Amino acid sequence: MNDHVFEHNLEEELIQDLTDNFHESYEVIERNLSTLVSDDSDQSLIDECFRAIHSVKSNATVCELDPVIHFSQAIEDVIYSIKTGKLTYGDSLCEAILISLDKLKEVIDSIIAFESLADYKIDDIHNLLLKIARSGNEDYHEHVTELKSIISGNFKTTRGAKTKAKKAPEAESITESTEISEEEKADLHFFMKLGKKIDSHNPVWGNRTKEQLDLALKMNAAAGKSQLDVKELTAAVCLHDIGMAFVPYSIISKQGKLSPIELKTIQNHAVHGANIAKRLTRWSGIEKMILHHHERPDGNGYPNKITKDEICNGAKIIAIIDAFYAMTNLRADRTHKRSLLRAVSEINACTETQFCPKWVSIFNSIILEKGK
Repeated sequence: MNDHVFEHNLEEELIQDLTDNFHESYEVIERNLSTLVSDDSDQSLIDECFRAIHSVKSNATVCELDPVIHFSQAIEDVIYSIKTGKLTYGDSLCEAILISLDKLKEVIDSIIAFESLADYKIDDIHNLLLKIARSGNEDYHEHVTELKSIISGNFKTTRGAKTKAKKAPEAESITESTEISEEEKADLHFFMKLGKKIDSHNPVWGNRTKEQLDLALKMNAAAGKSQLDVKELTAAVCLHDIGMAFVPYSIISKQGKLSPIELKTIQNHAVHGANIAKRLTRWSGIEKMILHHHERPDGNGYPNKITKDEICNGAKIIAIIDAFYAMTNLRADRTHKRSLLRAVSEINACTETQFCPKWVSIFNSIILEKGK
């Protein structure tokens, strides 16, 4: 296989069939493998995974997409080794398969868009998957570790972020800072309490505000000259979902696909939140952060479908920390959560479309250092 742009002449309908099949197979494999981690007694689940990845390979064969054929065959080999009992299934194999599947999705997207495959290290990943499939239970762990290292090595980071960054303040210490007024301290203390109250509105959010705020402050501290005002960023993170108070609990907790009206109701939370922020004296800087936090660089966000530099930096940070928390924690519409590596991989896959590249690089620097 050559790591370059893979030329193809696929018609739009065939591309749609290919991507639809992949997404269906992806959901089956992700759901079943996550279930098997806690209970590996149901052989039919791994059988279904095998059929799903085989379907991906078959569709790639019809489309003559050689990189996808080889990649999916290697994943199929690992699943087959589990299916036949050669490998004992567990967390490590689950993550190896799923991070490879995530990478395969990126490869397919790049092929369709006629983008270079040079950075994906397809041959290295393919060979490691084959080694895992052919290893015994005592030997595959080192190959899984190497696989994770290769995939995480694809993430762009901000060079020197660790050494140049000022130490990020702890979330709890913001209200004790001598650099802000007593009125601002009182406001921030109230905003943090309000953030916890907002978290309690959703049964799966737990300690969400604190975790998001800690990550946002670390990203901001690593941003060098691009650093935002700490108190404004703190306020915006605490209040960015205050508009969710206007969303009925039945919609927030709904499992399954939302109706168009329900989806619009949820999307309106950004506008409601911004309208509340607009009325807060001393905090005029957070209105746009709240209004923009679901906008995307490619213009496919909401509520105003603005792009790139039209989106304020605070909102770009919140978009990343929001997505990262959602991926790594349980949700009403998803019974499993992604590992740290898979979440980072997915965020990087959405760079330039959903997330700002500069802030993703800073995010990578913080998270990958944390994961060492």
